[in-house]
Amino acid sequence: MDKTITWASGYAHIWKPGYHRPRFGKRARRADIVLEDKLGRQLKSNELSHHKDGNRANDSPDNLEVKDISQHGREHRLADMPVTVQRRDGVYWNSGSRKFVVCVSVGGKRYNLGCFTNKESALQMRERARKEHPAGILKELESL
Repeated sequence: MDKTITWASGYAHIWKPGYHRPRFGKRARRADIVLEDKLGRQLKSNELSHHKDGNRANDSPDNLEVKDISQHGREHRLADMPVTVQRRDGVYWNSGSRKFVVCVSVGGKRYNLGCFTNKESALQMRERARKEHPAGILKELESL
């Protein structure tokens, strides 16, 4: 059988028949095996191996730590979220477009002031809307 490393979604997978958490047939994530060796036990069903440096190919034992699956997902979502998550007014991350969206409410009506690829630009626009009247910014945007 082929025992070489295969790659999927940036993770290294190795041939390991009988592994308790198989992926892609009889393959296992190399990070899971390395972390289990480090811990001296199997990962529980609600645990996963987390790469501290964010590099999925770096399966060094020092780079891996155990994370609860639900907490891990929350941490990654919060890392992408901006200062304000309130969609009514402020800046939020749109995972569909993978952009930061700036919105303001004026007279009970919600206005989108734009989509930005980086958080800093989005926050600058929101700060500008706080200092100036949003209606003036909207008129400026409409003229573009």
